[in-house]
Amino acid sequence: MKSDVRWVGFDMDECVGSVMPLFDFLHEVRDDVFEPMLDLIYESEITGRTWLFRPAIFKTLRTLWLAKTAKKIQGAFLFSNNGSARLVRYVAAQLNYFIQRMMNVPVADLFQMAIHLSAPCRREFGSEKSYEAVQHCLATHDLPPCSSPEHLLFFDDMSHVLQSQILHYVQVSAYLNHTDVSILADVLRPLSYDDWDALVESAVLSQRQEIKDNGYIMEPQEMSVMAEEEQLFHKAIRTFLGSAKYSRINRRNGKLSFGAQKTRKVRRRL
Repeated sequence: MKSDVRWVGFDMDECVGSVMPLFDFLHEVRDDVFEPMLDLIYESEITGRTWLFRPAIFKTLRTLWLAKTAKKIQGAFLFSNNGSARLVRYVAAQLNYFIQRMMNVPVADLFQMAIHLSAPCRREFGSEKSYEAVQHCLATHDLPPCSSPEHLLFFDDMSHVLQSQILHYVQVSAYLNHTDVSILADVLRPLSYDDWDALVESAVLSQRQEIKDNGYIMEPQEMSVMAEEEQLFHKAIRTFLGSAKYSRINRRNGKLSFGAQKTRKVRRRL
């Protein structure tokens, strides 16, 4: 019997992390220093020198990697309304690199798709995040689509059409903890840029505007909040993986799937 195809999707900005401080640097870095950048960010995040990524995501990555190796999920993907293809793809690569280093594996391929706002596969859907858009993008990337709406778990800090279409939609609190670009500049200084001072100045100006527009918090997340969020992510994944048996029983009994019977209430804030 063919096994069900289950995917875990993530929004990027304020969900996986507050990663816009990387934008100016990432768009100037040469391709030949892309991999060293992954290593520098890994070290800075693990040591707490920067906090670009939501702290709870690290334990979540371990859990999902173990689920993938156990063939409980097909993998994960980013589905973002950020317009920078380079940033979204980099973040997916960084998440895989985190797993590679933390789990001490030669290659980690948990994140198999990174979709930005203007990705060709989204052309007919625009900024809409829907089950149909996700399925279409998976197919166009030669990846097996979800077996059904109940086989998709999606994390986002905002509500989208997808929330009304799937059972396992988890709305998390927006991660607003922002890393000062001056700290990030020191972390990335070993990389080669043509005009370092001008780049840092541009990044500082960009961040000032972002703080004004988004109300970012320029300090690390409190440990108590991290612990609560780790539990939230873990519970959502456990529920998602545990729902397969229930769904199979329903199908055998000729009943509607769990996802079709019940609308999930999500939490806006932790």
